Amino acid sequence: MKKHVCIKYKFILKWILFYIFVFSSYCTKVSFDPSILHVEYLVDNSHEKTIESVSFAKNFIPVKNNLVAEGYTSAALWLKLTYDSSRFTEPSYLVLNETYHDYLDYYQRNGSSWNMIQVGDLRSYHNRIYQHRGFVFALKHNQGLQTEYLKISSEDSINFSFSILNEVEIRDNEMMMGLLYGFFIGALTAMILYNLFIFVSLRDISYLYYSLLQLTFLLTNLYMMGYLNKYIWPDQPYFNRYYIPLFYGAFVYFSNQFVRSFLDLKRYAPGLDRVFLIFALAGVLISLSFYFISYRTSVFLISSVISVNSPLALFAGIFAWLRGKKGAFYYNIAWSVFLASGFAAVVGSLGVIRNPLLVSHLPQIGGLFEALFFTVALSYRYRIMEQSKKELQHEIFAIQKGYTQNLAREVEEKTKVLNRSVEAMNNDLRLARNIQQNVLLKKEHHFTFLQIASLYNPHSEVSGDFYDIAEIKPGVVRFFIADVTGHGLQAALVTMTLKSEYDFFKSRELAPDQLLTELNKSFIEKVKGTNIFATAFILDMHYEKNLVEYSSAGHPHQMLLVSADHEKVNILTTRGLPLGVLEKSRYLSGRQSIKNGARAYLYTDGITEAHNEQLQEFGSERFLEEILKTKEKPVESQLKTIHEIISLFSGKSPVADDQTFIIAQFNP
Repeated sequence: MKKHVCIKYKFILKWILFYIFVFSSYCTKVSFDPSILHVEYLVDNSHEKTIESVSFAKNFIPVKNNLVAEGYTSAALWLKLTYDSSRFTEPSYLVLNETYHDYLDYYQRNGSSWNMIQVGDLRSYHNRIYQHRGFVFALKHNQGLQTEYLKISSEDSINFSFSILNEVEIRDNEMMMGLLYGFFIGALTAMILYNLFIFVSLRDISYLYYSLLQLTFLLTNLYMMGYLNKYIWPDQPYFNRYYIPLFYGAFVYFSNQFVRSFLDLKRYAPGLDRVFLIFALAGVLISLSFYFISYRTSVFLISSVISVNSPLALFAGIFAWLRGKKGAFYYNIAWSVFLASGFAAVVGSLGVIRNPLLVSHLPQIGGLFEALFFTVALSYRYRIMEQSKKELQHEIFAIQKGYTQNLAREVEEKTKVLNRSVEAMNNDLRLARNIQQNVLLKKEHHFTFLQIASLYNPHSEVSGDFYDIAEIKPGVVRFFIADVTGHGLQAALVTMTLKSEYDFFKSRELAPDQLLTELNKSFIEKVKGTNIFATAFILDMHYEKNLVEYSSAGHPHQMLLVSADHEKVNILTTRGLPLGVLEKSRYLSGRQSIKNGARAYLYTDGITEAHNEQLQEFGSERFLEEILKTKEKPVESQLKTIHEIISLFSGKSPVADDQTFIIAQFNP
């Protein structure tokens, strides 16, 4: 697997080495003829010197090789620039190759006075006469020997080199640097996206921490390259003051969280894990406190944390590697490169390495190597996880294969037992259906002044619907229809209970509303705590009085055709809660006169709520239309026709509820 990793990243490594070679060559190449420009410097510890006093000063010190490397200093630095402008046959410019010095004041002689150009990292970008990432000052040409001054004040390390270039050379220089920076930005962005993709796929937090770590590193370098100041906040220079502490603090946080997660320190070294957690919190505190402490103090704190934290991170990697942590080998290489480049950058900022342009880009060079090897380490981790996953899958498959035959036999035996149990249950249900229908239903109803047709279609073997038709006294036939909530055995048992309670009250000389009131009280006692209720409707048909009297307990509206020649169906309804909802419920009665041929249509909601395959209900309006269309037919024929229409409407859609439908025709 290690060989596979090396081959996979060999191509990327070659490109990084090529990048370093080109960049190093370019850093060495960017210079100029020393005989053109002579540079001297003067340290101003008090920051009180003026151009008038400096121009007469005699204690300037020559700058060697036109390279300034003072490192961190609280003093201002005055540079005396002497050049022979007659050597310039075209407009030429002094270019400072660094982008992040705070204040630069450039003085040029204009007769007896001085012209001052003020630029710097803490001044608006638009102050710059030449729109360049660095600092560019126009030199005079064809005017003989010139002496000009540059004052630099900065809380950053004062390290930079000079170049004298014409406009074409500046443009070519920017194009070359753009290509080199573009390679760096593109490579780092690709690695960030690659690790983010793996994080989304695996949900391993190490990949997220590493992506955020590289993102802060990339953003910091965009600032150091001058792109953020040029393109993002050219008129808000105060961002340049807070940017480094803020993002370096974030870098410290994400790097420590990455170390904890990648090396699994909670498992391999719990004590070290707590130490790195403290460093991570220190990074957060530095990021949050940048507004309250000075820039240089922030830089000092960050440098102190990183100088201790970074070697400790390498030590943790070596420790985890010795403990057998896979992937720690590439981690240690990556962290070693990072430490080496960081050490070189620190030494260079102190003025030891005398090539500021190269020094300022050492973190980028080291960052590319570090990103490459960390990505290799994370890829190696990914492959280990995939290999472990496959091994686990093989183990699971072997276990499953070992149990398959035994499981198949057990399933077969239990299926036989279950089938026998199901068959016994079905037999019990069929017996229960027969008993229920024998108890609930009377097959024939003979009354001298009535013709009755009925349909009873349970949803399952047993039903939650029932109806009762009885002559409670001479000339008065009482119809009772009810629908218990739910289906199946539970609803059937409650239905039997309701039937028993109704039989107790039905022959009493009670009006429909009074009967429902008493039935509700008794029903609640029997089903208390079951959360079951029932809708019901009572209709008394009086032969001698030619009227119907009715009452409803939350039941769907019933229908009445008051005479054979009547063209309108009356809706029968009264207000009242379903049985079993509230013990003190009260019910109302309604009355309606009828004539010869009047028909009452009593039904449960399974009739109107029958639905087709598109889940459209048959509905009350369609039901009413079919009643009017078929009212001339005998009651048996009308009921059969309407039921066939409902069945045709439902199609292949199964019956979803119990269905009960009664037609009673009055013939005095």
